[in-house]
Parts: sequence; C-alpha cells; structure tokens
Amino acid sequence: MKARKVKDVLTDKGFIEDDHDGTGHAVYVLVVDGKRKKIHTKFSTGGHNKEIGTGLMKKIQKQLGMDTKFFREYLECKNSYEDYIQYLKDKGILKS
Repeated sequence: MKARKVKDVLTDKGFIEDDHDGTGHAVYVLVVDGKRKKIHTKFSTGGHNKEIGTGLMKKIQKQLGMDTKFFREYLECKNSYEDYIQYLKDKGILKS
C-alpha cells in the first residue's frame, strides 16, 4: 500500500498530523473526544507515492494496537473510527 493512502486513512479516521519530530517524519496521533492519546505512528515525509513494505506495515499495526485482520480492514475502510475506538476499549488499550 502506498504511504499516501495510509496517511489519508489515518487522518480520515481520528488521527491528526502532529509536528514533525525533527527527523523528517510526520507523527500521526489519535484524538478521542478532542484529546490526544498516546497511540501514534510516524512516516517519512518524502515518498508519498512509495509502497510501504511489509516490515513497516507490521510496525505501524503494532503501534496502533491492531491485529492483522483489523488493521487490513481499517485500511480498506471496512472499520470506522468508532469501530477502532471500541476495539481499543475492548482490548483495554483505551479506557471507557
């Protein structure tokens, strides 16, 4: 999957692009009820049209607290922001 597609999905589903971390990466932070949460990931700011490799995709998945199936469905827009928040609550990652 291309980096631009992943970034678009994240920003469409509750993540904000935070300031760059000084390393050429933009940080994407989950926002719930107007508050930033500790759940985040980051991407290189270059190469929006480049494919993200399997290793990096697994790292992003882990950082976002998702299993493989949920992550794939999230990127395919089969799971909504609300589904993700409930998923995180069910796993004990976010408090109700």
